[in-house]
Amino acid sequence: MSFEYEMYFHQNFRWPIISLIFGLICLVIAIIGVIYKLLAHKFQKNIKYIGKEIIITLFILGVITYTLVIHGKILFRGGMYLSEEKESDAVERIGVIEERIVNDSYVGYKYNTEYIRNGWGETVKIDGISYHIVTCGDFDVGDTVVISCLPKSKIILEINAYDGAEQ
Repeated sequence: MSFEYEMYFHQNFRWPIISLIFGLICLVIAIIGVIYKLLAHKFQKNIKYIGKEIIITLFILGVITYTLVIHGKILFRGGMYLSEEKESDAVERIGVIEERIVNDSYVGYKYNTEYIRNGWGETVKIDGISYHIVTCGDFDVGDTVVISCLPKSKIILEINAYDGAEQ
């Protein structure tokens, strides 16, 4: 089972970077807006108006912060290394699947491939090292597999059953 490098790059690096840049710009604008509102209404007695503005702005700041945290996690999980790694940097490893963890929206990025429709991907522990993959398909814990992965980001580009032949 193989997965496209471009799909990983797009979902784990390009979109999070774009979202972070957009989110940071919105965050700065919102903070400047709050400061301006507070200073502009400093001498007015209309506390209700200022309170509504601050509550709305704090809600917007919360949404922006949530978005920044989610996309930041994706980058720190290994996506940031995709700016340095190319598909040709992939290395082959043989190992036993020790654990399969289906990711959720807090850990993974939503994938839509021929193997999985709108899934959050999986984290697979092979010989004590955690790797990220769209799906392991039919492989189970205890199966010996051959993987082609990117060494820094720990993203699996290909996974196959190990047939016992030397690699």
